[in-house]
Amino acid sequence: MSIRNRDTLFNIRTYGLITVYIILLVISGIYDLQISKLIVNQYAGWAKVIEGYGELPGIITLLTAIFIYHQKKRHSSNIRTILYGSILLYSAFMLFTYAGYLLLKPFISSSYVVLIFSLVFTLISFLLNKKLKINFSENAFAFSKISLLMGIFGYVLFVQPLKVFWGRVRFRDLDALYSNFTPWFSPNGITGNDSFPSGHSAMGFVLIS
Repeated sequence: MSIRNRDTLFNIRTYGLITVYIILLVISGIYDLQISKLIVNQYAGWAKVIEGYGELPGIITLLTAIFIYHQKKRHSSNIRTILYGSILLYSAFMLFTYAGYLLLKPFISSSYVVLIFSLVFTLISFLLNKKLKINFSENAFAFSKISLLMGIFGYVLFVQPLKVFWGRVRFRDLDALYSNFTPWFSPNGITGNDSFPSGHSAMGFVLIS
């Protein structure tokens, strides 16, 4: 297959996926409540597992990306790389903290235990990064950059702040008459609710990398 034909096929698939995605957004905007009432089962075991631990694969992906990025840039000493390295080290600490919260919350409620968990694992990963010398490929480095861009700009800087200002009520928190239901495209302001956009979905998109 020639490069031109391959690029054409890639563009067709890309635009096709975008079209399907837009159609699903429209359908969910019209029939969101009906779909939820039809299929939601709040007592399903598999759903509780996804609710509790569904973001962990994305967290592991981002931690892996940070490790690869540090390995690739370990010998660079310019100010930009040092700044990026400091931001990523802090990001690793926050990711370990969140992972610790997800893993330990069913068993331990103490925030100090979660803090110790994140400090220990951040220190271990930092030491491993210093001791190990792995020559990652350019493809692996590209994976790390794409993952970090999706994680930092997509999840941290876009999704999490938008959740606060969108203020959408979760389906399980709706009243008996569903009177406080709002479609996904309707912002409500700061209400204390944070159903949309979905953090689980955002972390799922990180796995695309």
